[in-house]
Amino acid sequence: MTESGYGNVEYGVGGYGIDIKGCLITPISPTQDETGVAIDSTISLTIEDEDLVRSETIVVEVDRGSGFETAFRYIDTPQFKTGWDGPASDVSESDGKYTIVIDPTSDFSYATVVQVRVTAADYTGNPERLP
Repeated sequence: MTESGYGNVEYGVGGYGIDIKGCLITPISPTQDETGVAIDSTISLTIEDEDLVRSETIVVEVDRGSGFETAFRYIDTPQFKTGWDGPASDVSESDGKYTIVIDPTSDFSYATVVQVRVTAADYTGNPERLP
C-alpha cells in the first residue's frame, strides 16, 4: 500500500504571526511505499493544526486501484461510508487532534497499490489536501 503523501505545506509568504500553514496529517499507516502489508490492514492517520482543525472539512478518500472513493467524511458527525465501516473503524478527538482508523469491510487485493487522499482545513481557512 502507499499513501499519497503527508506533511505540513506552507501557503503564502512571511510569518509575522499570520497562520500560513495547512493542517498536519501524520502519521499515516501503512507508511508511504510500504510493502508486504497484510491485505486485511486498517488505514490510520492523525490530523492536527495549531489553530484547530475544522472537523466538517475532513474527508478521507481511498483508491484500491480503480479510482478514489470517499471512505470517511465528517459532516456534523463522523461518517464512515459503506465498505469502509468495519468493526475497527473509529474516530477520536483530543485537544483538537483527530485520529481516524478506517477498517475496510473487504480485504485489499494482493499486489495492489492503495492510495490515500486526505482533505482538511483549519479555522483560518488554510487547506491541506494530500496529494
